[in-house]
Amino acid sequence: MLDANSLKKHKLATAEKVESELASNLRYLCDQKSSISKVCRDLDINRQQFNKYLSGISRPSNSNLIKICDYFQCDSDVINLPHQQFVALSKQAPKQSISSDSQHLLNLLEITYPKADKDLTRYLGFYNVYCHSMGFPGYIAKSVAHFYVKDDRIFCKTIEKMDKVDEEKGPCFTFKYFGVVSLISDRIYIIEMESLLKKNLSMAILYPTYQPKFQFLNGINAGVSSTHGRDPACRYITYEFLGTSINIREALKGSGLYRLDSPKISEDVKNRLKVKKSTIDPDVFFGYDYI
Repeated sequence: MLDANSLKKHKLATAEKVESELASNLRYLCDQKSSISKVCRDLDINRQQFNKYLSGISRPSNSNLIKICDYFQCDSDVINLPHQQFVALSKQAPKQSISSDSQHLLNLLEITYPKADKDLTRYLGFYNVYCHSMGFPGYIAKSVAHFYVKDDRIFCKTIEKMDKVDEEKGPCFTFKYFGVVSLISDRIYIIEMESLLKKNLSMAILYPTYQPKFQFLNGINAGVSSTHGRDPACRYITYEFLGTSINIREALKGSGLYRLDSPKISEDVKNRLKVKKSTIDPDVFFGYDYI
């Protein structure tokens, strides 16, 4: 029977062996990648710290171990197996082949939606979004959007209410959109998909601003109307910055459809949307006969 000191030494030896096996398995996995530096960048783990994992000097924290296992697509129990057993098991696992076209697509997505940087994170926060309604000609649609960071990328959620604010209350329809935001060659791109039915995709292209403090982001939006035969159209759009922390319920109360001459929409916004008195500028829509 082991005494206390012997038991302690046995536990230490076992822990060291597990760390050694983990280090060997990590080195084996990294050998199948283009470089350790790329692995560290993808995992967002400091290279010096990762080197300690590879050498067996230290063991990854639980959170880092989860990231590593997800990245290499292996289970946490498997990655701690004895090295020879791990290698044998890895060779038995079916290899997921990917065509060159699919790889090109993945590369394109990586280029199109890179990790968020300071040039884009300055736009994080909440916005009132104004644009001409495709489904209700002669109305301005006002919705609320939120730009936020998750997994080092910037996403967008938008809530849109189809409720005619200036008229008697009728049926009110609410649409939610989820999308991604990127900054490419000095233009902001927003691609959104309607969240429920997933049958409506739209893209906005906005001009960035170089002012320390800004109020509006202007551009155009291309999409498909939910009515009128789902014809494609393009319209002016403007995002009014509200801040990084707001009362969302209050902001949503102002969402809906407003007549072109509604005093509740500022003249500044109307000018950005090319509204002329109570008519639609012929240049407002492209590809859709509203006039």
